[in-house]
Amino acid sequence: MKCFIYTLSVLILATSAVAKEGPDFQMRVPTHIQRGEQLGYAFWFILPDIAAEKEQNAFVVVGGVLLKREGGKGWIEVMGGARFNEDDYKDPLINVRFSDQHTPVGIFGDLGYFPRKKRERGYWLVFVMLPISKRGPKPRVGLESENIHYPNRPDSWGIGPRASLTLGKVSVALTYQIRNDRDFVRLYANLNL
Repeated sequence: MKCFIYTLSVLILATSAVAKEGPDFQMRVPTHIQRGEQLGYAFWFILPDIAAEKEQNAFVVVGGVLLKREGGKGWIEVMGGARFNEDDYKDPLINVRFSDQHTPVGIFGDLGYFPRKKRERGYWLVFVMLPISKRGPKPRVGLESENIHYPNRPDSWGIGPRASLTLGKVSVALTYQIRNDRDFVRLYANLNL
């Protein structure tokens, strides 16, 4: 645990030293549900960011088909749903998420497309993690990149360190991304059911 805290501190201090301005603080609270052995269904619910400004809050819900690799070391979910914005805009979403575990490297990806012309955009988030201990709360460190492609304005992209702890069905992660628009610090509190 001491090694995890030390590693996390060094990663955040090193990246924040090159920040252009103070980072935006964000908090995501996703709930992930999977049912089925090799073929099943999955849902994601992401609560509004409690740290966001009022007009930037959104609730995301997606669900669809789950395919699991034999042995439980990986999965892919093909889903549809929407992002419900605080300004009453309903943003349809086509979403593919995947996770793969190769000893010891783990990779997770989230690919999304918002097709409505008013706010059309493509989105992808990917992170790669390595364990720093096999005991206790399974601490991991790695890199995360989140990128948004807009057809009619400049893209938003970034990369930075990520650290996480898993405690049963709950995982907590902290990331710092150096971005082309505004850096952010994001805290994730995931519930996996």
